[in-house]
Amino acid sequence: MAARSRCFPVVLLFEPEAIVHFARHLGREIQNGLEIGETPVMKSKIMSLKRAPKWILIVVLAVVGIRAALPYVLKSYINDTLDGIPGYYGVIEDIDLSIWRGAYQIQGVRLVKLEGNEREPFFAADEIDISVDWRALLDRRLVSKISLFDPQLQFIVRPSKAASQTSVDSSWQDKVKGLVPFEINRFQIFEGLVRYKDETRSPKIDVDLHDLWLEAENITNATGRPDRLPSTLLASARVMKSGRLKLTSRMDLLSAPAQFDVNTTVDGLDLKEANEFTKAYGGFDFEKGTLRVTMEMAATKDKIDGYVKTLAKDVDVVDFNKELEKGDSPGHLLWEGIVGGVMALFKNHERDQFAARVPINGSRADLKIGT
Repeated sequence: MAARSRCFPVVLLFEPEAIVHFARHLGREIQNGLEIGETPVMKSKIMSLKRAPKWILIVVLAVVGIRAALPYVLKSYINDTLDGIPGYYGVIEDIDLSIWRGAYQIQGVRLVKLEGNEREPFFAADEIDISVDWRALLDRRLVSKISLFDPQLQFIVRPSKAASQTSVDSSWQDKVKGLVPFEINRFQIFEGLVRYKDETRSPKIDVDLHDLWLEAENITNATGRPDRLPSTLLASARVMKSGRLKLTSRMDLLSAPAQFDVNTTVDGLDLKEANEFTKAYGGFDFEKGTLRVTMEMAATKDKIDGYVKTLAKDVDVVDFNKELEKGDSPGHLLWEGIVGGVMALFKNHERDQFAARVPINGSRADLKIGT
């Protein structure tokens, strides 16, 4: 029986139920010892064990008290930290601890502009899981992993600059770092949403990227890879209703400036879904068409080299009969006709597609686009 007591998992003492179970288990061990004790030496040892639970009970009660109070202390600390971000107020609903795996979960996170709309927080997440990165621990590096579940990031332009939420004071990074005990080595996003709204335009713009999955690994190069770009980033998402985004990248975020090699593709986007954007900023809209955008970019410490390529298929910009039925002005019809005519000049009529490639290259201090 004594051997089983010594083998009881010590790490479970951090969970209240396990602590109570351990105390009861120890009590049964002592009671059994009293029943079988015969020799004076044995009786002496048993009496020592009988006195020991008083001290153990004090320790057990202290651990239980600390374990029970810790979530409330952490919740208060995190709420105070989020409230310290200028121009915003933050709140969380609850905290859960998973000490057995070196983690805690922040639930119901909301960061709201003080002069904004409660229903449209700048940032929100159902849960943020912050834990020890056990993979890196095998390489003898104590670093963190952060996982965001159902996060939302909303950029909104409103008539009032004070009510717009397009950026956050740079001090927020230091505030958030205070919530993570160690350097961040892995970062994950599940079912994310990034949204952009512009309420000052006509028509109003509302575009989004949803179902975002993202994973960045070895951010701090905890594995000690000798590669020039030791970190990786993978991501996928839906763009509006029809588009599909894929991103792969290798990076060195520890260098100054950061170096990277990134490949991004947006495919299958129905151009009619972008009509709010093109009409507000370009004064025209699409009748039909699909879009594919490819971007490749490589950056060293000194220079950047890459390109953006667009390929639009089955594109029509103006349908005069429909536009006249909608009551569009002659000036707007003329502009859409000009846009359609220009696209027709560069169109591959055999394949019914329009393509453009824009180079991006130069030094970091003198970056040239399209030349």
